[in-house]
Amino acid sequence: MLSLWGCESYKQINITVYNLETKQPVDSVHIIIKAGKNGDYKKSGAEGYTDSFGKFKTGFMIGCSFGCYDVFASFHKEGYVPITKFNLKDTLIVFLKPLR
Repeated sequence: MLSLWGCESYKQINITVYNLETKQPVDSVHIIIKAGKNGDYKKSGAEGYTDSFGKFKTGFMIGCSFGCYDVFASFHKEGYVPITKFNLKDTLIVFLKPLR
């Protein structure tokens, strides 16, 4: 008997972005989330901007057939130091440092 198992699932991520110095929410932060394996990060992901409360919520499919995907996000906004976070959890709080 042959059994094939697929474990692709839906991953939901909730992100809130704050200014590191003022601790105030940062709106319009461009967030790019990529998911994949072995250097191929075009398999799944999401993209968008934080709202006026610094919040961004998204979801996407994530595969695990031959090992779960690595998931990371990059955060960009003019006037702030861009950062990348790896191994995203379902809920993430990010602090962006203003440029000087």
